[in-house]
Amino acid sequence: MSKEVSETVFNLIKVMNQPEKRHFKIFASRHTGNKGNLYTKLFNIIEAQKTYNELKITSKLKLTKSQIADSKKYLRILILKSLRTFSAKNSIELELKELLSYVIILFEKGLSEECIPILNKAKKIADIYEMQVYLYEISIWQQRIMQSGLTIIYDDESYKTPLKYAENLKNEVAFRTAEIKMTQKQWMIRGGKKNEINKLQKIVTSIHKLKPETFSSIMYYYSLMGIYYRTKGNLKRSSEFYAKMLKHLSDNDHQKNLIPRSYLGAFVNLFNFFDENKDFDEAFKTIGLMQYHGSSERIKSEYITMALHLKLIYAINTVNLNYGNEVMKEIRQTLSSKNLRVDESFEIQHYIGFASLLFIGKKYREALKELSVFLNWPQAKNSAHYSLCRIFNLVIHYELGNIDLLGYETRSLYKYLLKSRSLSQFENMTISFITKTINIRSEKKMLESFKLLYHELQRIKKNPEERFAIEYFNFDSWLQSKIENKNLVDVLRNS
Repeated sequence: MSKEVSETVFNLIKVMNQPEKRHFKIFASRHTGNKGNLYTKLFNIIEAQKTYNELKITSKLKLTKSQIADSKKYLRILILKSLRTFSAKNSIELELKELLSYVIILFEKGLSEECIPILNKAKKIADIYEMQVYLYEISIWQQRIMQSGLTIIYDDESYKTPLKYAENLKNEVAFRTAEIKMTQKQWMIRGGKKNEINKLQKIVTSIHKLKPETFSSIMYYYSLMGIYYRTKGNLKRSSEFYAKMLKHLSDNDHQKNLIPRSYLGAFVNLFNFFDENKDFDEAFKTIGLMQYHGSSERIKSEYITMALHLKLIYAINTVNLNYGNEVMKEIRQTLSSKNLRVDESFEIQHYIGFASLLFIGKKYREALKELSVFLNWPQAKNSAHYSLCRIFNLVIHYELGNIDLLGYETRSLYKYLLKSRSLSQFENMTISFITKTINIRSEKKMLESFKLLYHELQRIKKNPEERFAIEYFNFDSWLQSKIENKNLVDVLRNS
């Protein structure tokens, strides 16, 4: 428990911005009496550490281990309370929770009538943002107040209201669950898992029995249908649903500010459509439209880093190496900023893009170094891109002439895939190809091997389950460059 608390406190302090830290110190001095100075000192010591070190804390505060443990527990609670009060003015959910907490206090004190204006205010906010969970909870409180004797305040319709909100909530949950399942299937297919594409139709069939009733249900419906058609390879239909989702969010300022990550996701989906359809001008315009006007530093950071990531993809797919190098430099500067507030998983994706850009420019050693950042990341194996990046790693070693290491890496990847799941056709073909080419010394036989694999990949590319893997880092274009004895840059620019 002590280690868990230590990590929580350390991580909490590290993600706080300067205004939040200033607010905490004022909050601690007001709410902890004489002990406020102790908690502020503990906070300052942990804030100054790059990695958590309990021995330094103990020596500086002259406290026992038991006292330190108790102080950290209370400090965690104090920080969370401080953040709650600081964020309440910028968070609709926290504002609603606060209003409902007032209702609980007044109701328990027997002041039911005083609850009514607060509930009315909460309902007005929840109505604007179509927050079904809170509308349901508010309606339940209205019923409880009626049952306490204030029947004159509400008519008989108030008894039916919770049922309406419960149905709305059930509708939202159904579409949200379907969207989550569709997203999971998409990444399973991209990760190389076979026989998943047929399961997509079952998800679509299950929700076609329902009609989306709320703002969120409609958004989830557009999203899951966009994913469905994109995964099936129907880019036109996919783009229609993504465009509808973006318009649905753009037309409602309240909702796009309440769920900014969904708004960001809608832009990313539309960018992906234009990018895959090779409409690069529209793809680039889409990046420029990604604007966040809220107050969350974390969301703002996600918008900034995602825009840069999409610019890098644009540079790679338009084979604009000079622009790509500029974007790569900008990304590195952004990632090193102390004000950046994004999860590590959000940062790590950039290194795959760096490796792809450098590989196209024939900077193989640098590409290998960047790709290793991702492959050595502790959570890498949980990524749908992991096996594809391992194959990309083999290709880079091949270009570097690391034949001995290539044999070991190929066997290692094959064993890993056999343990985790059955191999896709693409994985089977590429691993088999690399295993054979290690021992080929004849240029003629090597060329024949390249041609054979290239034609086999063009055959299986018609299968949506295989197409994503082949196109992930332009594997077929790389093969074509070997067959035609051309630079990969030239092949990509003429494709």
